[in-house]
Amino acid sequence: MPRQRWRRNVYERALVTLRELADDKEEEQLLVAFAEYLEREIVENVIVGKTRFQYEDEVRNNPLNYDSWFDYISLEESAGNKDKIREIYERAIGNVPPALEKRYWKRYIYLWINYALYEELEAGDMERAREVYGQCLKLIPHRKFSFSKIWLLAAQFEIRQLNLKGAR
Repeated sequence: MPRQRWRRNVYERALVTLRELADDKEEEQLLVAFAEYLEREIVENVIVGKTRFQYEDEVRNNPLNYDSWFDYISLEESAGNKDKIREIYERAIGNVPPALEKRYWKRYIYLWINYALYEELEAGDMERAREVYGQCLKLIPHRKFSFSKIWLLAAQFEIRQLNLKGAR
């Protein structure tokens, strides 16, 4: 559950409990704190929305700017919407570098790595993490170059899943 929703639920439960147990002064103090929280939440939502719009513009104008994708993903991860995070990762990895030179692929591969780690560590979706590693390994033009880091991470993931055959 995203942090903001969790905090809001805590305040709402406290209000219900206070009405039953507390005096008017305690209830008033909690209501003031809740109002301040709501104001802060509104400001945060406006800032996130404006920043989201800025990143959308950046990646639309230059979809191969992987640093913008990283920043955009980081913003969405702080908001906590798994579907939105996955959508942004999928859009980002859909922008394959046009040149078959390793230097163009380095930042791009880190998008895949972060995506796989997100699925494993944050979303807890091991099958999806496995798919991300597999798709990345299929996409790399191994006849031109390879990335040992992605091979190692994929193998280590399989070891953590107790799949030694898959790790080999």
